[in-house]
Amino acid sequence: MKGLKNLSLFISILVIFFAILIILSFFGNPISKGVVKVKAYNYLKENCSDYEAKSIEMVYDLVNSSYLVNVYDSGSEEIEFTLVYNYFGCFKKKVSRNISLNKESVGISLSTLFLLAKL
Repeated sequence: MKGLKNLSLFISILVIFFAILIILSFFGNPISKGVVKVKAYNYLKENCSDYEAKSIEMVYDLVNSSYLVNVYDSGSEEIEFTLVYNYFGCFKKKVSRNISLNKESVGISLSTLFLLAKL
């Protein structure tokens, strides 16, 4: 009886672990997302101080396991540039693009995601 209880506890912990792993693989790690957000704001403060207030949009790229930070000019719907960070929050590259997106849509369009994934 005690062995069955331990086995069921082990199996339930294993199922919870794999469920969390699957969720994190699709949506990214919330701790890494916070680190990327702070690093993106610091990058904008240091390197883009001549621009007016910017708005950013963060997207997790499942294919490359990286975070895409789309930076918009104030009051504009066009992406001025994209900052790419890896899964651990380290800066990879800056991509200058002029891609028009609908701000009402959630996230990023698939065509833009594929375009940025090829970089």
